[in-house]
Amino acid sequence: MMNVSDYEELFCEVQEKGPDHDDIVTKMNRMSETEIAIFIVYELVRNDNGKLVDLWNDAYEERFGDGNYPGTRQDGILDAKRTYVFQQIENCWYQLSRPNIDGLDGDSGEKLLKILNQTTDLQITAKLCLNRIKNTTDVVKANPNDLTQPEFVCKVVDQMINCGWGAQAEEILSYVGKCNCDTIISLDGKVLFPKRR
Repeated sequence: MMNVSDYEELFCEVQEKGPDHDDIVTKMNRMSETEIAIFIVYELVRNDNGKLVDLWNDAYEERFGDGNYPGTRQDGILDAKRTYVFQQIENCWYQLSRPNIDGLDGDSGEKLLKILNQTTDLQITAKLCLNRIKNTTDVVKANPNDLTQPEFVCKVVDQMINCGWGAQAEEILSYVGKCNCDTIISLDGKVLFPKRR
């Protein structure tokens, strides 16, 4: 069964080689229908606030309306790890892939929300883009009116760092792509977190 890193690796490979490359076709032929469905949904929403998450599953607990646990590993006897696709729309994360999550145990909703709201990859990309802009454009000497919006942001952040305001510049960059969602909604439209009582 594929997990988050497998899907992300395959996505990058498809972008690099193209969907008709022999390596890609071979990998896709080995995938189950469920894995292909997850990959297609992820491919459609990846650049539109889509995110993959692995959840551990306990089949016994699932019969009673929950049994899904986020995290990298789980202690105890759990049946499988499943990968789900979520998409951020306004302040909610919506489940887009099957099977439907009917409920989350204990603090699992809070943990899942924290995982979904993490965006370190976007922050790293923003820093790399700022470095590229700084290396290719003389934003320091340029007139602010002659700069594009990203070049202007680079100029401001660079000046903050050079004036001893490095901590504030890092804080500004920490807001890049940050999700502040507070709700998780299942495939069938049920609010999973926060739990409604």
